[in-house]
Amino acid sequence: MYMKREHRLEELQADIEYQMRCVLSKQAAQKTEEDLKQEEELLQRLVEIIEERNDIVEMMVRDENKEVEEYQKLISKVLPSKPELRPKPKQTVNTEPGVADTTAGANGRQPVSKKALKEELKMKEKLRLKDIKERKRLKKLEKSQQKDNKTDD
Repeated sequence: MYMKREHRLEELQADIEYQMRCVLSKQAAQKTEEDLKQEEELLQRLVEIIEERNDIVEMMVRDENKEVEEYQKLISKVLPSKPELRPKPKQTVNTEPGVADTTAGANGRQPVSKKALKEELKMKEKLRLKDIKERKRLKKLEKSQQKDNKTDD
């Protein structure tokens, strides 16, 4: 949805920029009052288009951040004790209208990729399985020790 609207605005912006170049190519002495009025209208329309495109980008960033938050919730269920493994939003939207901040975050940490999280989950699963195997081995060892103790008595 955003992409279609963005593409339409790009085409409209290119068209208006062309019209602006045509009007601006005239020398100041040759410009009529109508040309000046058209130049002002085109400039205003160009600003509106740029603001609309900026709004689209901000909405896309917000949507992406919502996805990251949902992903964080899922990860927190799987890895509740490791907050440093949770992904951080890639971009933040400034509260000032028309300004987008594309920093990695206030703490400067890079976001964790999905691939890295999957690898971490695999490692956790392997460690969990090793832990289970070790517990089983210890139980067997305890049972054998108990049997040995009973036979010694």
